[in-house]
Amino acid sequence: MKKITKRQEEALARHKKEHGHTKKHIDEMKKLKPAIMISQAYIFDKDKKHVWTFSSYDSEAAVFSDRNCFPRSIISKMEKIKL
Repeated sequence: MKKITKRQEEALARHKKEHGHTKKHIDEMKKLKPAIMISQAYIFDKDKKHVWTFSSYDSEAAVFSDRNCFPRSIISKMEKIKL
């Protein structure tokens, strides 16, 4: 693990004083990796930078729920699912 900076050391001291955490907690935190998320939704719109989706809608009115806007840079794969 690389050495922590003076600023990180001060933040750690403040946090430890308030919450009782130690450098071990910081080391564990730095080991975390982002989860690979899977979203199943309808595509509302897309452009070169974003994809807008929704998962629920009202059949009586144009009301959408479970809405998201994803940057294309984080999307690794899109599949068309036949219903």
